[in-house]
Amino acid sequence: MAKKMASQGDTSSKDNLRWTEEMDVAFFDALIEECSKGNRVDGTFTITAYDNILATLKASFANHLRKDNLKNRLKILKDHFGV
Repeated sequence: MAKKMASQGDTSSKDNLRWTEEMDVAFFDALIEECSKGNRVDGTFTITAYDNILATLKASFANHLRKDNLKNRLKILKDHFGV
């Protein structure tokens, strides 16, 4: 019973974000812009870069994005494309 309640709590507190192709394109554009601004140091995006990207994507798509969503998406894209 406790296990069932815990799993129900996990699903309600965990919202899965579905990335669209349009979101990916906007994400790529924002990543490129932050690189050109110098907000990528030693191959890692800075906190400022993630803040700027987050603001850009939230303005365009008005959803509940978080920095963790951006970091996870970047990790997935690196794994898929070997960047």
